[in-house]
Amino acid sequence: MRRMRAAMGLDPDGFSTDERLAEMSFGRWEGLTFREIGEREPAAMKAREADKWSHVPPDGESYVQVCERVGALLGGLDRPAVLVSHGGVARAVLALCGADRTKLADIRIQQGRALAIEDGRWRWI
Repeated sequence: MRRMRAAMGLDPDGFSTDERLAEMSFGRWEGLTFREIGEREPAAMKAREADKWSHVPPDGESYVQVCERVGALLGGLDRPAVLVSHGGVARAVLALCGADRTKLADIRIQQGRALAIEDGRWRWI
Protein backbone atom coordinates (compact mmCIF):
# COMPACT_ATOMS: atom_id res chain seq x y z
CA MET A 1 0.00 0.00 0.00
CA ARG A 2 2.81 2.38 0.86
CA ARG A 3 4.51 1.82 -2.51
CA MET A 4 1.27 2.31 -4.40
CA ARG A 5 0.37 5.49 -2.53
CA ALA A 6 3.87 6.93 -3.01
CA ALA A 7 3.72 6.19 -6.75
CA MET A 8 0.42 8.09 -6.88
CA GLY A 9 1.95 11.10 -5.12
CA LEU A 10 -0.03 10.45 -1.93
CA ASP A 11 1.18 10.27 1.65
CA PRO A 12 2.57 6.72 1.85
CA ASP A 13 1.27 6.35 5.41
CA GLY A 14 -2.17 7.89 4.78
CA PHE A 15 -4.18 4.68 5.03
CA SER A 16 -5.85 2.57 7.66
CA THR A 17 -5.77 -1.16 8.27
CA ASP A 18 -8.62 -3.55 9.02
CA GLU A 19 -8.19 -6.98 10.59
CA ARG A 20 -10.95 -8.35 8.33
CA LEU A 21 -8.41 -8.21 5.48
CA ALA A 22 -5.99 -10.53 7.28
CA GLU A 23 -4.95 -13.55 5.27
CA MET A 24 -6.83 -16.78 5.70
CA SER A 25 -5.65 -18.66 8.78
CA PHE A 26 -4.40 -22.20 8.30
CA GLY A 27 -4.23 -22.69 12.08
CA ARG A 28 -1.90 -25.53 13.04
CA TRP A 29 -0.94 -25.84 9.39
CA GLU A 30 0.60 -22.36 9.20
CA GLY A 31 4.11 -22.47 7.79
CA LEU A 32 3.78 -25.99 6.39
CA THR A 33 3.65 -26.96 2.74
CA PHE A 34 0.68 -28.99 1.53
CA ARG A 35 3.07 -31.89 1.06
CA GLU A 36 4.14 -31.69 4.71
CA ILE A 37 0.50 -31.48 5.83
CA GLY A 38 -0.33 -34.55 3.75
CA GLU A 39 2.51 -36.48 5.37
CA ARG A 40 1.54 -35.46 8.91
CA GLU A 41 -2.24 -35.50 8.61
CA PRO A 42 -3.24 -37.50 5.53
CA ALA A 43 -6.93 -37.83 6.46
CA ALA A 44 -7.29 -34.10 7.06
CA MET A 45 -5.53 -33.31 3.80
CA LYS A 46 -7.79 -35.74 1.95
CA ALA A 47 -10.81 -33.94 3.46
CA ARG A 48 -9.41 -30.60 2.29
CA GLU A 49 -8.85 -31.90 -1.21
CA ALA A 50 -12.46 -33.11 -1.34
CA ASP A 51 -13.85 -29.64 -0.49
CA LYS A 52 -11.22 -26.91 -0.44
CA TRP A 53 -13.78 -24.12 -0.14
CA SER A 54 -15.52 -25.31 3.01
CA HIS A 55 -12.75 -27.24 4.73
CA VAL A 56 -11.57 -25.77 8.04
CA PRO A 57 -7.94 -26.60 8.89
CA PRO A 58 -7.33 -27.44 12.56
CA ASP A 59 -7.60 -24.15 14.49
CA GLY A 60 -7.86 -22.31 11.17
CA GLU A 61 -10.63 -21.02 8.95
CA SER A 62 -12.30 -21.95 5.67
CA TYR A 63 -12.79 -19.83 2.59
CA VAL A 64 -16.47 -19.68 3.62
CA GLN A 65 -15.44 -18.02 6.88
CA VAL A 66 -13.08 -15.63 5.08
CA CYS A 67 -15.99 -14.64 2.82
CA GLU A 68 -18.08 -13.78 5.88
CA ARG A 69 -15.54 -11.37 7.35
CA VAL A 70 -14.51 -9.86 4.01
CA GLY A 71 -18.15 -9.52 2.97
CA ALA A 72 -18.84 -7.55 6.15
CA LEU A 73 -16.02 -5.16 5.25
CA LEU A 74 -17.09 -4.77 1.63
CA GLY A 75 -20.70 -4.19 2.65
CA GLY A 76 -19.59 -1.23 4.75
CA LEU A 77 -17.75 0.57 1.95
CA ASP A 78 -19.55 3.72 0.85
CA ARG A 79 -17.13 4.91 -1.81
CA PRO A 80 -14.47 3.51 -4.16
CA ALA A 81 -11.59 1.99 -2.23
CA VAL A 82 -8.25 0.32 -2.73
CA LEU A 83 -7.70 -2.76 -0.60
CA VAL A 84 -4.38 -4.55 -0.25
CA SER A 85 -4.38 -8.13 0.94
CA HIS A 86 -3.35 -11.70 0.18
CA GLY A 87 -4.56 -14.54 -2.02
CA GLY A 88 -7.14 -16.05 0.32
CA VAL A 89 -8.84 -12.70 0.72
CA ALA A 90 -8.69 -12.10 -3.05
CA ARG A 91 -10.40 -15.46 -3.59
CA ALA A 92 -13.10 -14.48 -1.09
CA VAL A 93 -13.65 -11.18 -2.90
CA LEU A 94 -13.95 -13.01 -6.21
CA ALA A 95 -16.47 -15.41 -4.68
CA LEU A 96 -18.49 -12.49 -3.35
CA CYS A 97 -18.51 -11.10 -6.91
CA GLY A 98 -20.03 -14.33 -8.18
CA ALA A 99 -16.98 -16.24 -9.43
CA ASP A 100 -17.24 -20.04 -9.51
CA ARG A 101 -16.21 -21.18 -6.01
CA THR A 102 -15.39 -24.68 -7.23
CA LYS A 103 -12.44 -23.21 -9.15
CA LEU A 104 -11.35 -20.37 -6.87
CA ALA A 105 -9.38 -22.42 -4.35
CA ASP A 106 -7.02 -23.41 -7.16
CA ILE A 107 -6.80 -20.09 -9.02
CA ARG A 108 -3.32 -18.59 -9.02
CA ILE A 109 -3.24 -15.20 -7.33
CA GLN A 110 -0.12 -13.34 -8.41
CA GLN A 111 1.63 -11.18 -5.86
CA GLY A 112 1.57 -7.51 -6.81
CA ARG A 113 -1.21 -7.91 -9.35
CA ALA A 114 -4.30 -5.73 -9.05
CA LEU A 115 -7.84 -7.01 -9.14
CA ALA A 116 -10.31 -4.32 -10.22
CA ILE A 117 -13.94 -4.73 -9.12
CA GLU A 118 -16.72 -2.49 -10.31
CA ASP A 119 -20.47 -3.06 -10.33
CA GLY A 120 -20.00 -6.68 -9.25
CA ARG A 121 -17.67 -7.47 -12.16
CA TRP A 122 -13.96 -8.12 -11.82
CA ARG A 123 -10.86 -8.12 -13.97
CA TRP A 124 -7.11 -8.43 -13.48
CA ILE A 125 -5.01 -5.37 -14.28
